[in-house]
Amino acid sequence: MNIIYLKRKDLYEKVWSEPVIKLAKIYGLSDNGLHKICKKYKIPLPKVGHWAKIQNGYKSTKEKLTGNPDESIKINIRNNLITNPKKATIIPKFQISTVPDEIQNFHPLIKEIKQRMKEPRQYYSGAYHFKNMRLSKENWNRGMRIYDTALRAIENNFGKLNIDNDGIFFVIQAREMHIYLHEKINSNNITPQPTEKQKEEIKKNPWNESYIWPQKFEYIPTNIMTLSIEGGGDWYTVSRRNFSDGKKALEEQIGDFLAAIYKLGEIEKRAAVIDNRESCKRRREQNVAAQKRLEQELIKQKHDKLEEQLKNWHHAEDIRTFVNACIKRAAQNPESIKSFKEFNQWVKIAIEYANTFDVLKAEFGSK
Repeated sequence: MNIIYLKRKDLYEKVWSEPVIKLAKIYGLSDNGLHKICKKYKIPLPKVGHWAKIQNGYKSTKEKLTGNPDESIKINIRNNLITNPKKATIIPKFQISTVPDEIQNFHPLIKEIKQRMKEPRQYYSGAYHFKNMRLSKENWNRGMRIYDTALRAIENNFGKLNIDNDGIFFVIQAREMHIYLHEKINSNNITPQPTEKQKEEIKKNPWNESYIWPQKFEYIPTNIMTLSIEGGGDWYTVSRRNFSDGKKALEEQIGDFLAAIYKLGEIEKRAAVIDNRESCKRRREQNVAAQKRLEQELIKQKHDKLEEQLKNWHHAEDIRTFVNACIKRAAQNPESIKSFKEFNQWVKIAIEYANTFDVLKAEFGSK
């Protein structure tokens, strides 16, 4: 099994962009399995007949997503989704050094991590801490030897190591993978029973109980170490691989650790293919939508021009109607016209002015 994480809003967009039966195959799930995940996280699904309507050019209502859109969803995907089931992944031989009993010169990045873990206030709960790093004083030396050996093996086989605010990482398939080592620390509550005075104070100020009666713990290092890979990917692949002391000591699992990194690289390749396919699909959809908007805008411009032409034609007709009324009045009452020469010039100018608005008097399509 491999694990991917995605946000509710991402899965919501996915199930409304293609049928569940197709989408489920991407994650190596049955359509029923994906249905259950959507039901668990209250993601609305298209109703029966939705895709038939879309294929036949009809509109179908898209239900809104309620709740927290950024809530993370964990999905276990089958290994045969990531690798070709007909051809097993061939793990190359790695350059591996055994964990030495003593290291004189630690890797430069290890030195920086040591410094960060031993900064003030970084020692608590029985161990030194930094992000997901945790080591007790008692087992500090062993942990750092394992960590140094693992990091050097990664650098020799997969390329340069870097460090950021989250710790040491390397890049595989353009994805950052952080490497952590932490020790299991057991704890026992050794807080004595509260005194009578403390009980009285707690009754008076129950919200101050933790201050009045502070808890005390005894922390017990176990020397059980876990080497982990964390990070990588967007919602397709957020990977975590853990290797711990068990039947095999962690020192004997460096090769397995490197093999896991190699497999993660193969997963990331697959994720990149899916991501590229999804990006191409989104670009195609965006181009189609942009073309549709352009066509609609051109149609709107033509409609607006038609409305403007109709408005101008009505204006021209109003002017002509007015001019004709004036001519009729002049014919019926010639004494009302002081100068027919000036009147005829005014009629000519008015008709010419009206014609400037009339598309029927000019070449069709021009003003």
